[in-house]
Amino acid sequence: MAYNANDIAKLGHLASLASKVKGELTALDAKYDGAEANKIDTVKVKGSVANFAALPSNAQVGDMYNVTNAGGQDENGVPIKAGDNVVKTSTG
Repeated sequence: MAYNANDIAKLGHLASLASKVKGELTALDAKYDGAEANKIDTVKVKGSVANFAALPSNAQVGDMYNVTNAGGQDENGVPIKAGDNVVKTSTG
């Protein structure tokens, strides 16, 4: 079967789309792998602390504390508000 220029252009476009989709899927796989590494099976309510700085340094993965006063930021730079519940993850 002979292909004309229009058919070849369509095939090139499809190849480009396939490459972009592959790149997006690779990026999603990396995000999923990162999320799996931080997965917590059980959250344990441990109580309240006065502020973010008062969180215990020996908290275990899954330990959750209620922060009664605003102040500080989590590992992503999100401000801690009064009444926030924070959970120790494997990364912070």
